[in-house]
Amino acid sequence: MTGPRVVLFDLDDTLFAHRAAVSAGIQRYAGQLGEPYGPMEAAELTALWHDLEEEHYHSYLAGRLDFEGQRQARARDFAARHGVELSDAEASAWFADYFEHYVAAWSLHEDAIPCLDALEASIPGCGSGSSPTATWPSSAARWRRSGSTRAWST
Repeated sequence: MTGPRVVLFDLDDTLFAHRAAVSAGIQRYAGQLGEPYGPMEAAELTALWHDLEEEHYHSYLAGRLDFEGQRQARARDFAARHGVELSDAEASAWFADYFEHYVAAWSLHEDAIPCLDALEASIPGCGSGSSPTATWPSSAARWRRSGSTRAWST
């Protein structure tokens, strides 16, 4: 029996520390914004943002919102919980500013590279890449930003 020629990984919270980047990103952004966003505890702030991500991203997956619409809805609802109203354009700009903080926090889990090294050692010639649910520009950017010099494909 021959081994696999390729092993596919999901990126988010498998190799890439997505949840940690989301948490750091929203905390840094809220801190930068100051009042009225500042008074929430970090755990409460992160839980609110995570809940909105789950709600609106699933609306996007179900076809009720387009991709930009789910981003706007997340920003609009988060701001509204702090007494701030955002137009569509303001919500898009708000999310884009948050996203810069999210990107700045991108990293791989500590065991990601050792896992890939072990895979390569145990199955010589076996390639690795991300699952088809991750779009190439997004997964490639995350991989480059992680500082890894390892080749990556989708």
